[in-house]
Amino acid sequence: MTEQELIELIQEKYSKENESVEHKAWTGNFNIDGRPKNDLGSYVSALANEEGGTLIIGVEDKTLAILGINKKKTPEQVSLEVLEKTSPRHKIDIQEIVTSDTHKKIWIIQVPKHPVGEWVSFHIPYQRLKESLIELTDKRKEEIRRENLMTYDWSAQVCADASEDDLDSDAMQKTKKIWFEATGNRDILEYNTKQLLKALFDDDRVLNATMVILGKASSIKRLGITHEISFEYRKSSRQIPYDDRKDFQRAFILDFDEIWSKIDARNEIYRFQKGLIIEEIKKFNEIAVREALLNSISHRDYAGPTSSSQVFIKQSEESIIFINPGKLPTSSPNIYELVNLPSTPRNRKLAEAFQKLQLTNRSGMGVDLITERVIREGKGLPEYKEHSGHVELKLNSYLLDKEFLSYLQKISQYEGYEFNVFELITLEEVRSYGKSGNLDTVENLIQKGLVEKTGAGKGMKYILSRKYYELSGDDASEYIDNKYDKFEYKHKILRFIDEFGPVGSSEVISRINLNVSHRTIQRYLQELVDEKLIKVVDNRGRELIYDRVSDK
Repeated sequence: MTEQELIELIQEKYSKENESVEHKAWTGNFNIDGRPKNDLGSYVSALANEEGGTLIIGVEDKTLAILGINKKKTPEQVSLEVLEKTSPRHKIDIQEIVTSDTHKKIWIIQVPKHPVGEWVSFHIPYQRLKESLIELTDKRKEEIRRENLMTYDWSAQVCADASEDDLDSDAMQKTKKIWFEATGNRDILEYNTKQLLKALFDDDRVLNATMVILGKASSIKRLGITHEISFEYRKSSRQIPYDDRKDFQRAFILDFDEIWSKIDARNEIYRFQKGLIIEEIKKFNEIAVREALLNSISHRDYAGPTSSSQVFIKQSEESIIFINPGKLPTSSPNIYELVNLPSTPRNRKLAEAFQKLQLTNRSGMGVDLITERVIREGKGLPEYKEHSGHVELKLNSYLLDKEFLSYLQKISQYEGYEFNVFELITLEEVRSYGKSGNLDTVENLIQKGLVEKTGAGKGMKYILSRKYYELSGDDASEYIDNKYDKFEYKHKILRFIDEFGPVGSSEVISRINLNVSHRTIQRYLQELVDEKLIKVVDNRGRELIYDRVSDK
């Protein structure tokens, strides 16, 4: 191969550096194990800890000029040395090419992806950051560690001892109807059982996913499939005995709408006046609730140590909570991380079937869809937790700030600007706390004139732009100084009453650490009463006792 032919080969296959291609203009007897972040072993670790890739040595990055190398060791010797020094031992493949006309030598090194669930270390583990190497971040370690959870798809396994006789005919008819209405494909209505299974699950055998979505209740029980969904309603989340309970154990496609109907039966409407128009928002957004339920089914652990647990839905006047066996795809329930993670459903076959039926709006977009819906309705952020082998998602019911809804609508109406989910999270943090964990997004919103800074030093806060924010008669200076502390403090008071109420005003003052006077807390309590979020339930001498009420 001539030098020109080699250049053409590199231009065709490896023309630009990206996440899987790295050019190194190393000449001479370059180091395998030398200066950290600048030797062969470090780059092997970094490429392996992503998706694997190709490292080309002896080629200039920008020009792709062939510089050549003068490595004394053979490819076999280098490959063995890397194998011995990586943990776990990581085998690379080195192709040596020498040009026939100019006698320049380059190496094209193929670096496989890390083993499932393990990162590759060369003394320490590395990853790439643009054109540099950095030590592997905790976030990336957690992503790699959790790959073990995603390699085994319980829903894609053939269900032992199951046959087509174990499928519910009503469930199959409803599935065909839903699918036809979603796609307009009339042929679906004429599918026989095998055709339906092949189209929906890419397999005409009875899989575990098939039984979850289409199985007879009696067969689900006989085959030992833990598929129960338990709904409980309590007027107050603090209440121990439930006011209503129902267990759903049929084919999921038959129970999906009924579960929503059960929730919606007590889904009261919050009404508020905006100008001359009465706005109405339900306590729980239907799309957010349905998406949360679908996520619980497709992400739950059907085969692990907590697999015998059912999915719980706990509804109260204050919130709705979904609890399902399994783990979050990250070690932190930080909402930015959860929204930013790529889709990794534990039961991919179930998730794909839901997507085909268009029960989910977008593949793998459950967290951001839920987050977007609840923020746009002024309900705050969804709250994710992981404990005792279960994942918990809590959606609040009460409307925290009707003016925030107006703010979002005004910007969409007058500026034609549509917020992405990261911007909505940032705006909600600014609205609630006057600060945000996403400074890049905050600065971007400031440049667009949608967020403002006020104060300086430790007293510096962010506020929503006064140009769009409806002040509802509040004095602008009071808005700047107090608006966000007030929102945060009133929200803390509500949470305290949710957890410990009924409580007296003195208990609120003594047990919540608010940096305001007693008189101000008394004023906040009265405002919450006026807003019909809490009520006075007793009067013990000079002290009023407060408890939660419905949002009406």
